[in-house]
Amino acid sequence: MQFAADWRTNVDFGRLRRDRIRKVERAMDEHGLGALLVFRPENTRYLCSLRPLWMPTWLFLNAAAFVPGHQPILWVMTDDYPHRAAVIDWLPPEHIRPFPGAIEDSADVSATLDALIGGLGDLRVTTGRLGVDIVGVNVLDQLRSRLPDISVVDGEWPMRTARRTKTPDEIELMRQGCAAVDAAFEVVFDTVRPGMRETEVLAAAYAELYRFGSEVPQSAGIVASGPHSSPMARMATDRVMQNGDLVWVDVGGCFNGIFCEASRAVIVGSPSRRQVEIHDACYRAQQAVFAVLRPGVHARELQAAAQAQLDPVGLTQYLQKGPLLHGIGVGSAEPPWIPGPGHQYDLVLEEGMTLSVVPTLQVPGVPGGGGVRLEDQIAVGANGVDRLTRARYDKTLLSDRTAETYL
Repeated sequence: MQFAADWRTNVDFGRLRRDRIRKVERAMDEHGLGALLVFRPENTRYLCSLRPLWMPTWLFLNAAAFVPGHQPILWVMTDDYPHRAAVIDWLPPEHIRPFPGAIEDSADVSATLDALIGGLGDLRVTTGRLGVDIVGVNVLDQLRSRLPDISVVDGEWPMRTARRTKTPDEIELMRQGCAAVDAAFEVVFDTVRPGMRETEVLAAAYAELYRFGSEVPQSAGIVASGPHSSPMARMATDRVMQNGDLVWVDVGGCFNGIFCEASRAVIVGSPSRRQVEIHDACYRAQQAVFAVLRPGVHARELQAAAQAQLDPVGLTQYLQKGPLLHGIGVGSAEPPWIPGPGHQYDLVLEEGMTLSVVPTLQVPGVPGGGGVRLEDQIAVGANGVDRLTRARYDKTLLSDRTAETYL
């Protein structure tokens, strides 16, 4: 990623943290919360810029408490506490605390609850509505039992409200991370050839992402070749690629706390006419969505734009049931989740939203595979779409008429 320099303004992390806190305060006011207690790594990152140990199956690893007008209190996994306390200089030292017994591995979590409740007391939280994002039922029950004068309510949705749109600094970080994803796809295009295994392609892509400083993969990583492309195998296996295989690759990473990703389809050798038809339709659906993306557009307009490209070639029925677009940012995949045509979703786009546009076609019975996913990350700009990932497409999978307008 880019280094700091004295001759340019790149990203102001102090401003980024202040802007995030202000957005959380507005969301708390909107949802009627007096305090927050969060455990999800995305939310502790957002509130405190904590680079977490990415183990999302451990719900009781780190935590943060926040009350408007006060600095957050951050609890860090005990093993990580000495390092984090030494490097985090944007919080008061007394607000960075070890998290005793952080792994939720028994019914007795009293020591950890003592620490959390003591921190809430330091923030003078004695009554009102406390938003909590995600914990086990055991912890939730004990919190409610030990805080009888406090109403423990949902805190995840207010945090998602705050995170729904991005600040200019966040979008700049995303732009830098997306450039690294583009670089990884150059490696993918160079690596896909007969005799290569899916896992080898994935390893090459991840090596490039980590070269650019990725903290963690955006997802499990997908290299789906030939019959694995449809029905979709959401993984990379030891399958050896052959001429005529359609291969689609979905990779990304986390850079400075911001997730970035893309997907492309690549052909091994030369495609069949049917493979070109499928890829061409997917590409045109994606470009049609890009063309209408702007503030004030309703989700149904995005769905209609994709459908208008797929209906004439009879491929709408093969659109994946998952999202046509999904949010991305501090979370690897987060609301909004806009489904494909035929499914209602009440959303109006706002400037500053960042989305992955991800039409995915799964056509059965195509020799060499008939599955295509094309995914790009965008920001909703004042006047339209701001393309953040710009990896090239496999032009051999575009029809002559589409190649004439290739972006």
